[in-house]
Amino acid sequence: MIPRELYLKKVRPFMNTPVVKVFTGIRRCGKSVLLQLVQAELIRQGVDPNRILALNFESAADNRIRSTASVLEAVHERRQLCGPGRLYLFFDEI
Repeated sequence: MIPRELYLKKVRPFMNTPVVKVFTGIRRCGKSVLLQLVQAELIRQGVDPNRILALNFESAADNRIRSTASVLEAVHERRQLCGPGRLYLFFDEI
């Protein structure tokens, strides 16, 4: 994976704020890679990987995620695992 330092510099100031971040762009421009880079950056900053929930809505691995209820269930399961504190949610290919 190629580091995209220019984009990460723009994202870093907002990483630990409660504001929803949305990455948009044309197909195959690197949005999914940017999501992965942000996740890696959070882990480098000391965030427990269990506090990161990444769901790809086009992935066969995440095929159980097909409704709002199933997304909420996945978030609830992760919350049970982690307990109180910030949970980082990454939704790709929505």
